[in-house]
Amino acid sequence: MIRVIGVVIVIAVVMMSVISQLKGRAIKKLVSYLENGDYDSFNTYAQSKYIKFLIPRTSLMELRLNGALIEQDTKEINSLLKELTDMPLLPNKKQEIAMKGFNYFIGLENKKEAKKYLKLVNEGPNDRMKVEAKRVYNIYVLKNDDDLKDLLEEINDQEDYQKGVNEFLVSLIYQNKGDKENAKKYEDLSKEHLAMVDELTAQNLKKA
Repeated sequence: MIRVIGVVIVIAVVMMSVISQLKGRAIKKLVSYLENGDYDSFNTYAQSKYIKFLIPRTSLMELRLNGALIEQDTKEINSLLKELTDMPLLPNKKQEIAMKGFNYFIGLENKKEAKKYLKLVNEGPNDRMKVEAKRVYNIYVLKNDDDLKDLLEEINDQEDYQKGVNEFLVSLIYQNKGDKENAKKYEDLSKEHLAMVDELTAQNLKKA
């Protein structure tokens, strides 16, 4: 009896290992489709019974959301955002998804939906994410300069490759204020430092 139980346990461990490997390969394949812009193949593969068996529903929905965001499939984005944020997810996971929704609607200049997802972001546990969302809302929607001082202080304490995003936000603030000189200055700095990030990323990919 003990030997039988032992064999069953070994088989179960082997099966779990195989499923884990298959799942990893499937996710890599899905991500590869997204990276190459092959959305038709991504959608077909993501909807297959094989993938639905391997990958948990919420994880698959997140991958589909990422694909829809890249493809700018409005109908799919709205459907997945609503379904995901209505699900009983862990607070940090729901906050991450809400942040994607917030950034998406900010890009569309949809103030009503952006405010709705900002509220969901603020209900999550990640304080840094809340700060970032509030800044974006202040700059893009309210068009105020409430965050200018803090952003400039942060830039002074950052390494060059870390400064790009904050410099871009500062550029937008100056643009809102009608200060074209400083808007251009920080826009150029942002491009320079974001290019450093691209270069570092490319170097890391070569090493991998």
